[in-house]
Amino acid sequence: MIAKFMLGKKINPHQAHKDRMNQIETIVKALVLTSIAASIFLIMTDLADTYAWELYDPIMMSVYVQGILSLSIGYEFKKIKVEAIDFEVYKKDKPVTRA
Repeated sequence: MIAKFMLGKKINPHQAHKDRMNQIETIVKALVLTSIAASIFLIMTDLADTYAWELYDPIMMSVYVQGILSLSIGYEFKKIKVEAIDFEVYKKDKPVTRA
């Protein structure tokens, strides 16, 4: 997914370069954090199976899902501010008036 965002076709051809780089940086960090969280979750479920802690599986799953949401979506909302996006690239060019 990271390679697709970095090397793939631009989803928004009018997006400013700075905004695209900010979006890619945010997506990469969110995916890395999600990957780390998934690894920790797999370790925890393996430990639960090893030490017969199946009672805690629903709690671990709930914490995992909430953590993934806060790490990925929450991080993106926190990092990408609407005020920082360059909307000038979306405005139509002014028509040329001839005198």
